[in-house]
Amino acid sequence: DWCNIGPVGKDLAHSALEWSYPDGTAGPSWKIFGSFLAGYHSRASVCYKNDNELYTWVMYGALSDAATYFCDRLEDPLLKRRISSSYMYKKYLHFRGLVTL
Repeated sequence: DWCNIGPVGKDLAHSALEWSYPDGTAGPSWKIFGSFLAGYHSRASVCYKNDNELYTWVMYGALSDAATYFCDRLEDPLLKRRISSSYMYKKYLHFRGLVTL
């Protein structure tokens, strides 16, 4: 439902995030995350490692969704504007903690 032209890594990372890390959970299911990557790699011509680069794409996708959430909240004065209530922002923070610089 969000198809567009863009980096494949972002699309793969965002999809893996959505499937493995349901809203309201404490963290991703690494089994589902790994299975999603394995399924992708079984059909794709380009493979991605489960590493910092992929996690950076995960964070980018999560922040992109969080930004949309924030903007939607700003347009409706009846809704809370708390950043901490965004599940995607929480997912971003989770993966940010996994990335080593």
